Amino acid sequence: MTRSRLDTAAIALGAGAIVAALLRFVPLRSDTLGADTPVQYSPPAYLSVPMMVILLLLGGIAVAGGLLGKATGRWLAVLAGLGLTAVAALLLVQNIAGTQWLDGSRSAMALLGGLGLGLLAVSLTPQEDQASKQ
Repeated sequence: MTRSRLDTAAIALGAGAIVAALLRFVPLRSDTLGADTPVQYSPPAYLSVPMMVILLLLGGIAVAGGLLGKATGRWLAVLAGLGLTAVAALLLVQNIAGTQWLDGSRSAMALLGGLGLGLLAVSLTPQEDQASKQ
């Protein structure tokens, strides 16, 4: 079975969300060459536990949508994209208001917003019919 490029992109974006959530457990060396300070290790991005759960859950839905393909899979990818974009918008509002409902940073907002808008773009793009290509 061949997948369309849009389904493959939905799988890649969903897998990217899952990998981004798991990067919280990967400490990276954050020293500068020639610096006199001791070496420090820190995660590449600050993701709270709610952000990790959201990325894992909606990333899994996006991967499932890409694997299913057809109309059902596309709607699953749209659902995942809407969820990620809505959480990013909520993080934007909470950063402006100065509250912390989800304990998310601006970097988490950018990550979720980028993945969500990417999934929406991929899943709402009309697919060409294979019969019309021939």
